[in-house]
Order: sequence, then structure tokens, then C-alpha cells
Amino acid sequence: MIKRLFDIIFSFFGLIITSALLVLIALLIKFDSKGPIFYRGKRVGRLGKPFKIFKFRTMVENAEALGGPSTAGDDPRLTKIGRVLKRYQLDELPQLINVLIRNYRRRPEGGFSCSKDSLFKLGKLDFTLS
Repeated sequence: MIKRLFDIIFSFFGLIITSALLVLIALLIKFDSKGPIFYRGKRVGRLGKPFKIFKFRTMVENAEALGGPSTAGDDPRLTKIGRVLKRYQLDELPQLINVLIRNYRRRPEGGFSCSKDSLFKLGKLDFTLS
């Protein structure tokens, strides 16, 4: 209960403190390339329940169709603003929303289709805050 209260307070104030930066980044993404502002990647959360994570979009629209899931600094799918966001990890700031709404992050191994049972078998079912 105390940990959850801590999560709510700090993610809420974190969003308030960074709100001007968040709006600026959102506008830059919109002016830089067409497509949504947020990337909503699939993750496995509390009790194995899937959810979509909030991150700023750093790649061109439909980037998954153009290449693999991981990116290098010279990936041609990165937008101009996306390169800067990745370099300084500013694309991660919207994850404060996930903490506020109580989504916990667990990236599936080897793609997005993993079951809770397979994670238990691998011994990798650990939940950490985004």
C-alpha cells in the first residue's frame, strides 16, 4: 500500500514537472513526421495481464513492417527527433503514465506472444515498475 502511494505521488508530480517538456516533445514529433505521438508496445504486466506501454514514437509510421524490433543509432527508421529522444532516453518519459495507472512492465522474451506459464517455466516472471 505504501509502495503504491509512493508510485502515485511521484509519477503524478513527475508528469506535472515534465509537462512542458512532454508537450514540446509531442509537438516536435507531430511536426517531424506523420503518425501517432505515442508508441504503444505490448508488454506483460501484473499477474501476466498484457497491456500497452506509453512511449514517445521515435520511428517512422509502420516501422515494424520495415525491420526488426531492436534499433541501432543509425537505424534508417528513426525520425530526426527520434534520434535525439533515443540518445537522451526522453522517449521513456511517458512511462510515468504507466506507473500512475498501475501498469507494470515485463518485456516478453522473443516477441510479443508469451504466456504467463512460459514465463514461470523460464523463471522470468518478475514485475518491476516502468
